[in-house]
Amino acid sequence: MNANLSETYRRNYDKDLRSKEFEQFFPLGNDLFIFASNNNRRDSMLELFAVKVDKASGSLSIRWQRLASFQQESKKDKIEFNLTYNTDSSKMVIVSGLPGKERNEYKAQDV
Repeated sequence: MNANLSETYRRNYDKDLRSKEFEQFFPLGNDLFIFASNNNRRDSMLELFAVKVDKASGSLSIRWQRLASFQQESKKDKIEFNLTYNTDSSKMVIVSGLPGKERNEYKAQDV
């Protein structure tokens, strides 16, 4: 939608997301990004990917880029993460956590 709340384009990203799970849209500066995750069971990793969206057409302007990988020590580990802005909104921050009964691990990283 544009500033007047009129529809600019309509696009289905299911084909682009193949083998990834949609997480969220994320505007940063003048750009718009799609974030998706992939649970790599073979390596026990949760991977976070991003791709830039062309705001005029809705097409993806670059290939998926892996931003972060989170190691799972056991199959029961549920990694939680949140995407947010830094203090002046010029960068994105990934805050991740691995809550558990015996230990809690938290990590923040600028992207």
